[in-house]
Amino acid sequence: MSKKIIIRGSSSKKKLKEIIFDSNNETSLMEMLRSHNIPIASSCYGEGVCKKCMINDDIISCQMKVREFLELSTKYNNTITISYL
Repeated sequence: MSKKIIIRGSSSKKKLKEIIFDSNNETSLMEMLRSHNIPIASSCYGEGVCKKCMINDDIISCQMKVREFLELSTKYNNTITISYL
């Protein structure tokens, strides 16, 4: 099953992109965002240490799979919010 996720910038108050995902996607959220040309900060290269890749104020994007986020997506109104964009 596929779901649409909206990517928003908190600072700009803009919708950056809408992306449709397969609910079985095992890619990390950080990898997915980068593959769609959404800049996501990180200095630990996905080890979960720096927490610069935080989205929605409580998700470390390098530590969560797209599939896991899609399971929680109604909690976040199907939206990923990046604070510094």
